[in-house]
This record gives sequence, structure tokens and C-alpha cells, in this order.
Amino acid sequence: MYPTLNDGQTVIVEKTKNIKVGNMVVANSSEYGVIIKRVSDIKGDKVYLTSDNTNVENEYRNGVLYQTKGITTWVNTNDIYGVVVKY
Repeated sequence: MYPTLNDGQTVIVEKTKNIKVGNMVVANSSEYGVIIKRVSDIKGDKVYLTSDNTNVENEYRNGVLYQTKGITTWVNTNDIYGVVVKY
């Protein structure tokens, strides 16, 4: 969640399923493991999470272009542990 959070930073999480677009949440993603991301959209029981890091980096390695950018993913509401209330 850089630039909002730094590696190793402590956060306080309220265990709740009452989430809103704009909240920062702790979630368990099947693809990425436990992550802290921003809620960007909610559709039924699915929540779209995005990174606050909007930087996109392109790098060629051995003639192949690799792109690095922040994580975006959909998770189920049951996979959200809670909302970050203090950091």
C-alpha cells in the first residue's frame, strides 16, 4: 500500500464486514495471500481491491518486456478480515 503505508508499518484493524468504497482493508486473496488494499468497487459479495501505488514500471530483461504495477484483484466479502482504522 505504498505510498500510504510502508513495509513493516503497524496498522489497527476493526474486524467488520461493514465496508465501503474508499476503505483500506485487510483481505485474504487466493492469488496474493494476506494483503492490505483499497476498496474500489463492491458488486454484491465481490469486492474490487486496488493498490494506492499507481506507478507502472517497464523493464526489458533478456529481450522480454516486463511490467510492474500495483496489485488489483477481486475478493469475496468473506475473505475480508476488517477495515484499517489507524496507521
